[in-house]
Amino acid sequence: MVHGVTLFLIFGGALVMFLAILETRRLLVLTRENQYHRVWLILRNFMISFLAGYSCVGFLLFLQIENFLKILTGVIFFFGAVFVFVVVKTGVLTFQDFLRFTHERHALEKSKATAEAIAKVRSDFLTVMSHEMRTPLNGILGFVELLMRTALTVQQQDYINDIRQSGTTLLTLINKILQLVQLDQDNSVVLTPTTCDIAQLLEQVLAIARPTAQAKQLHLGYCVANNVPPKIWVDVQCLQAVLEQLIDNAIKFTNTGEVQITVTAPELETVQFTVKDSGPGIAPENLTEIFAPFAQRDANLNRQQAGSGLGLSLAQKQVTQLGGELWVQSTINGGATFGFSLTAKLPPTVAQNPQQDVLPVATSQPEKAHNIQILVAEDNPVNQKLIQQMLKTLGYTFEVVANGRLAFEAVQQHSYELVLMDVQMPEMDGLEATQQIRRVYPTPPPYIVALTAQSLERDRQACFEAGMDDYLSKPVKLQTLDIMLKRWLNLKH
Repeated sequence: MVHGVTLFLIFGGALVMFLAILETRRLLVLTRENQYHRVWLILRNFMISFLAGYSCVGFLLFLQIENFLKILTGVIFFFGAVFVFVVVKTGVLTFQDFLRFTHERHALEKSKATAEAIAKVRSDFLTVMSHEMRTPLNGILGFVELLMRTALTVQQQDYINDIRQSGTTLLTLINKILQLVQLDQDNSVVLTPTTCDIAQLLEQVLAIARPTAQAKQLHLGYCVANNVPPKIWVDVQCLQAVLEQLIDNAIKFTNTGEVQITVTAPELETVQFTVKDSGPGIAPENLTEIFAPFAQRDANLNRQQAGSGLGLSLAQKQVTQLGGELWVQSTINGGATFGFSLTAKLPPTVAQNPQQDVLPVATSQPEKAHNIQILVAEDNPVNQKLIQQMLKTLGYTFEVVANGRLAFEAVQQHSYELVLMDVQMPEMDGLEATQQIRRVYPTPPPYIVALTAQSLERDRQACFEAGMDDYLSKPVKLQTLDIMLKRWLNLKH
């Protein structure tokens, strides 16, 4: 009976050991690239040895060879103790690794949460700074523009021009800093592709740069190759910003000669833009450094050209965002050529976003403009005064409210054809007010146009998502406001 029970235990142990070997094979596959692979390989060899030992013990017990049985049993017990030690040691090491992994995971999650919190603070800072800096600039540049339409002496006209130029320079610097910080913060900024008329885009870019070029008696021009498609599908605002940065940089460092934009199609479905100037050129050792933020070609205190050194850095990031790469070729006294290539996707036959891609075309001043009712929602007293004077100059009748709640109530009580809606206002902001209006009036009228100091792309997207029809960022020019009003109000006149 004793031998029967003993044989059962021995062969039962052998079966358990056989199953353990099978499980260890699975562990070896899982730990193939792990530091514990060799440990489990040794343990499996131990198990195979035990299985062989169990088999020998059972065989010797069956033959009743007691001396060899005692020796083999002692050997098995010894290696069994070693096996248990190795298993315990492996378990301790594994548990230590698990604790370290858990600690690192918690630290990573904490770091991620901290990074997200910092990103949110930076995002909020961008929004606040955009609003707080552009709001007073709207009053400065707006009233300067209106003042220039009055009778002024030559000296006053000269002073006003200086004020406008200084304000415009400050606005440009603010825009560059905000855009650069935004791109550094979020490299996955969503692009908004629309139909881009290349010739029209170049005309607009050169029109903006022409006053500065004329002051230096520089010739501005562009050339488009015959094989370039007239229209492409691209983020027009981003592309225009890149070209404006490159043109501005070229004019800044060119005292005589010309600045030329050339558009070619070197390959199928590829469009290449180059901006060439006849300036002093760039030293070879500076060709890579000029793309660093705040870098200057001449950084000493008596440098000849002013500037923040942000333009090329911002242009490089925006070109990368568009899917291209900005490059430069230059020699001393040989001018400089900046260029980049983009994939030339043709515009779809049907616009994807009618709010942003299909806008009514501005024609002449709407008939009976004095009968057109416009509501202005603006909380800043200076900007209220400015927009009132602009609308008076353009011949419109209007009413002004100081927050979004009053705007929503006014729309319910009166018939307005267009609402100029500030975004950041007390009690109810412009986005919420627009959503409330669109619940009552799902389709225009009234048309709702954002007139806001929040100038980032995400702010623009938020306005359209809330139900607005158009977007103007402060400071707004009288001509820009005039074109926008004609564009929408001509739909009904």
